[in-house]
Amino acid sequence: MSPRELHPPPSFGVLGNFLTEEGLRQLTKFKYTAGSYTTLDLFLNHWWLFVAKFVPKWVSPNAITLSGLVGVLLAVLLTALVRQGEPETYINGHAVHFFAAAMVFAYQTLDAVDGKHARNTGQSTPLGAVFDHGCDALVMSFNAMLVEMQTSDPAADAQDLSPVVGSLGALMPMLSFFAGQWEHYHTGVIEAGGVTEAQYSCITLAVMSAVGGSSLFQTKLLAWVPFSAATLPPTVSSFAADTTLKRFLSYGVVSFAVLVLSGCALRTVRGRTASM
Repeated sequence: MSPRELHPPPSFGVLGNFLTEEGLRQLTKFKYTAGSYTTLDLFLNHWWLFVAKFVPKWVSPNAITLSGLVGVLLAVLLTALVRQGEPETYINGHAVHFFAAAMVFAYQTLDAVDGKHARNTGQSTPLGAVFDHGCDALVMSFNAMLVEMQTSDPAADAQDLSPVVGSLGALMPMLSFFAGQWEHYHTGVIEAGGVTEAQYSCITLAVMSAVGGSSLFQTKLLAWVPFSAATLPPTVSSFAADTTLKRFLSYGVVSFAVLVLSGCALRTVRGRTASM
């Protein structure tokens, strides 16, 4: 049965009734199967298990996920509020970015703890897994907004970052998330490799912005080279002299997302071919 038959688009002006009766029956059969852990996941798993021990048994796993989502949303709103002021108040650093880093860290932790808490207390349900993925989708968008606000200098961005590069840098992570869900739909397994690393990258950028401000990301790469530029090949030296840290990060985000999308597509085609 096709996805459209399971959950057809709602009629114009009508809320609810997104899932058909067959879709609800299929939801009861939903099973979340994660791929292998990365090295960072394995390292942080000790922390997640430790935190899970302190969650009261009566707390709903969905409430844990939702509380983390609300924290990140609050960080987005406060950061946007700060950005409404004069650039001088934030381009050289602002404490709101420390708060944003803490909220992303909290969400990342709670997002890992909710499933463990659900299994520990017998509250694991297919709907809970779907709810978790829905919150992840929203936080993916919120993180993209935070990173853009934390690294943007209104005056410098207009001169340095082309609209194409900036748009791709914001959209590609969300396309990668969609591709992961698409792969899960067709293969039954969702590869989460790189998700934790991406979230901690967002935390790192938030801390950098809190300390050095958005102007930090407008500096040229050459300023970050710890040795003489004369030792670099001419092509590399020229690239580092002309490219800002923000543009370089945008290139990195797009490249990483392309790798994720390619991996999802290859595994999905391989899985569907094997099932035929």
